[in-house]
Amino acid sequence: MKGVPAERWMALARADRQSYEKLRERRVRMAEITLGHVTPQRAKTYGFNYDAWRRNVVEATDVEYEAMRKLGKKLAAVLERSKKAMITDSGGTNLSFTLEGRKAHIYDGVIDDEDVEMGTTFASLPGGSVSVAPTETSANGNLHSNVPYPQVGVLIQGMSLRFENGELTSFDGDENFNVLKSMWERGTGDKSRIGWLTLGLNPKASLGFTTNPIVLGTATVGLGLNKELGGRNDSDWGLSVTLAKPTVKLDERTIVKQGKLTL
Repeated sequence: MKGVPAERWMALARADRQSYEKLRERRVRMAEITLGHVTPQRAKTYGFNYDAWRRNVVEATDVEYEAMRKLGKKLAAVLERSKKAMITDSGGTNLSFTLEGRKAHIYDGVIDDEDVEMGTTFASLPGGSVSVAPTETSANGNLHSNVPYPQVGVLIQGMSLRFENGELTSFDGDENFNVLKSMWERGTGDKSRIGWLTLGLNPKASLGFTTNPIVLGTATVGLGLNKELGGRNDSDWGLSVTLAKPTVKLDERTIVKQGKLTL
């Protein structure tokens, strides 16, 4: 994977868009079991402990799904009522953006009729998150990742992003960051605008592997394509930046304080 040029990765992404759009339009239910991603070879590539990674995926799949659904509904209701979001942490993140009453999508590992009606037709096991598309032109401030990001054979750490008037104006990271930046540079469309806010729901998932956004108490900010969430961004590129112990404030209400839900 490390040897594949960025232009080929982006060509693959553009080719996949045609099938993605058809699946989305027809609301085809899809599921992915990510235990199949856990291999000794991939663990070695990313520097993961294979046994710990496998145990994390298995345990995070064996959860109380109804409890996650109920928590997801509570968070979704707050997200849908709120007009402004602020995310901060001890690492320098200070990011604000607006919300505009869009529906929040709950990814609890089950695709029911209500999900299909909303267009939430994809499930991943383990799962456990709730996502909403913010106003794409509203982000301002800094976002500093404190969770390693595995991507195409390299582990990227210390990502730093800055937004001004809704546009990504600065994008940096560690020595592996150039792999990601090369893909971003070749991306098209709304690749520099905020795409989603995701809050983790899974109480058994652990940080440090490939399912960081589902970990309970985390917040993830995404860039790029967000049509599945009812957003306006159209792009062939996307990125998720997860924060381990964020404080998330919606209007005047703090819903996550240093990685702990306060609902």
